[in-house]
Amino acid sequence: MKKFLFASLAVFALFSIIACGTTAEITEEIPETQPEAPLIDEEESTEIIIEETEEVSTVDTFDENGLPIGQYVCMENFEDGNYWMAVGNSWNDGDTSIDDETTEEWGTSGPTSLKCIYTTKHAEFEKAGFYCDAPLESDWTDAKYVVIDVYNPNEYDISIALVLQTGDNWTWNQTEAAICPPGIHSLIFDISKTEDKDAIGRMIVYLFGTPEEAGCFFFDNYRVVF
Repeated sequence: MKKFLFASLAVFALFSIIACGTTAEITEEIPETQPEAPLIDEEESTEIIIEETEEVSTVDTFDENGLPIGQYVCMENFEDGNYWMAVGNSWNDGDTSIDDETTEEWGTSGPTSLKCIYTTKHAEFEKAGFYCDAPLESDWTDAKYVVIDVYNPNEYDISIALVLQTGDNWTWNQTEAAICPPGIHSLIFDISKTEDKDAIGRMIVYLFGTPEEAGCFFFDNYRVVF
């Protein structure tokens, strides 16, 4: 009996050693586990939404010749007579325009253009204006630009700006001046911020200060771009 008990104890001890050895061996093969992420209270969580960005239009607004793309409406080509006048002394504001006349010396929309004659007193902010109170159309809603063809026969640059007087109060809307070198050029004027474009009452073309005592320039094909 003692022998059997001793043998049993020996067998039990052997199995204990084997079991301990196996457990240790398995523990060594288990990779290190990452700490569990903390639980998030759904009521306190914040959802992050990434909004899709709109694609930016890459369509050009000017063509290969540098002219605005759009619908062109010719407001004046001087083929039906002259409805323009030189400001001269009529507004009593020191204007140095002398006269204007239609001529076939040069033209782009037909053979006729307007010849604008001016002088100078070399005063600061001096200007020579030529205006029309009878535009072909008075509603220029959605118009963005005005383009005019100018012939500068002088040997110096001239500076030209446009004015539109609009609405019941004849609001003064003046564009930035464009520089016209000697020769023939199409000048572009931005009128997108003009007020009351649905009621155009007067169109004015202004020449600003010149170095010589007198001179002239020509313009034709006054067109509005919608």
